[in-house]
Amino acid sequence: MTAFTGGAAWTGYPMVRGHWYTSPGQADVPADFLTQTGTTIGDTLTIDLNGRQVPVRIVGEIFDAGLVVITDSRTLASPGHPPRTEPVRRRATPGEIHGRLRAGA
Repeated sequence: MTAFTGGAAWTGYPMVRGHWYTSPGQADVPADFLTQTGTTIGDTLTIDLNGRQVPVRIVGEIFDAGLVVITDSRTLASPGHPPRTEPVRRRATPGEIHGRLRAGA
């Protein structure tokens, strides 16, 4: 998962379909992610973030290989834990995607 403060259009990932996230709770993912998870733009996933369930709606498909999820850092914030100000980057493995994300939540 990659989380940025503010928008992510500046990252250089070409947008294939949909749009860049515009608010917390939205995310952009590559085609590999959509294929391997059986999801599509408009679906909502539940991300298990250290035991906390975080719903994220897919709003765009970016051109990239892998299973990256790009979102606003405010998506990952929780009461008592403000959003981070530096980028958070973590590539997930296919097993983690299937084990930690559920479509339709």
